[in-house]
Amino acid sequence: MCHHCLPPSLPSTTRRSFLKNLAGTGAAVALAGAMPRVLAAAAGSQTQPGHTGWARLVTPSPNWKVHDGNDATLATYIRNTMSLPIDEAGYAVKPSNLDDLCRFPVIFTNDLAAVRNDRELLNLREYLYRGGFLYIDACINAPVTPSFTQFADEHFTLLARLLPGSQMRRLNADHPIFHIHFNVDERELSEYFNIDRDPGIYAVIDDDRIVALVSLDALLCGWPQDPRKGGFSKKAVANIYAYAVAH
Repeated sequence: MCHHCLPPSLPSTTRRSFLKNLAGTGAAVALAGAMPRVLAAAAGSQTQPGHTGWARLVTPSPNWKVHDGNDATLATYIRNTMSLPIDEAGYAVKPSNLDDLCRFPVIFTNDLAAVRNDRELLNLREYLYRGGFLYIDACINAPVTPSFTQFADEHFTLLARLLPGSQMRRLNADHPIFHIHFNVDERELSEYFNIDRDPGIYAVIDDDRIVALVSLDALLCGWPQDPRKGGFSKKAVANIYAYAVAH
């Protein structure tokens, strides 16, 4: 896998034009409007979404399953601490199947740039345009993420191409993602987090909605194995999930 390469140019379709065309055909949008129902269910509503789990994206990268045993642990943590009706099972989903993608409000990957197939990339674009959410996180293990600078550059470039007109912004300390349920502070990582680029979480904003996050904080690495980072990581990712399903 050549991580310096980029996929060929994709058809330039914005979310607004996508929704306009979708409305014109009368097609149903699987995810639009579904996310707030997750939080409504937690507040006592009888309305339940079609699926409340999150899934890990299957990619050509040999490392796509790294730390996948933590996925169910995190889901249980979210369910127990936030009273959200999240499915506690760990799931994997292939980008080749749009219907399967749209079963999940949140999808995680440690290397979206490994997806090179145009059809799969277009499926991921449509998933986001329908209301889905991608959480992309680098890994502190060098065999998985050899360079955080390269990881950031590749994903920023890919997402700009995948989502025409979108913007990339680093989240500041006051952003609701850091406070929606738990108050978390990225400075908790500073004592031992040594990478070739400053850590941070970057939001991909399309039509005033955050549709994806690119994290250089390596949140899914270290917990529950490393107690120094475990508390921060679980709280931060729990906040990400809560924010994603509410927006």
